[in-house]
Amino acid sequence: MFKKGHKHSENWYKTIKGKPKQQHVKDAVSRAQKSRKHHPQEGFQKGHPVIEGTEYTRFKNGSIPWNKGKPFYQIRGVNHPLWKGNSEERKHLMAQIEYKIWRSNVFSRDNWTCQTCGRRGIYLEAHHIKSWQKYPELRFEVSNGVTLCKECHNLTKSNRRRT
Repeated sequence: MFKKGHKHSENWYKTIKGKPKQQHVKDAVSRAQKSRKHHPQEGFQKGHPVIEGTEYTRFKNGSIPWNKGKPFYQIRGVNHPLWKGNSEERKHLMAQIEYKIWRSNVFSRDNWTCQTCGRRGIYLEAHHIKSWQKYPELRFEVSNGVTLCKECHNLTKSNRRRT
């Protein structure tokens, strides 16, 4: 057994590396390669020959897909599954004084306390019990609001998506 870093003599390299193969060995290797069929299902591996005229193509590493950076117009706006209506309208209505008064009245009614976990002194959000979008007539009704902390409000959002 040779140790790591062992160097062979130059004579050894000449006899091993430069040893010619016999003709019957060359013929056997050639026959084996010719009988081998390329199956596109196997995929390309290192050393596989590229066969001209095959219909099997594959993206090469580094090639850019045809739709890279192009917008997908079929699922924009109203056609998107998460469409909730015009968000600009909602932002405009929430900036009005009526919404701010409603929010303040809900907080003061609930004594500035999260109605789910009972915590105080944290960031609170006013939650509409019945949806803002489905029930526009109840948007500014204090009875339709409840005070929730940010964590509890996020839990109501996840429950809304499941149903």
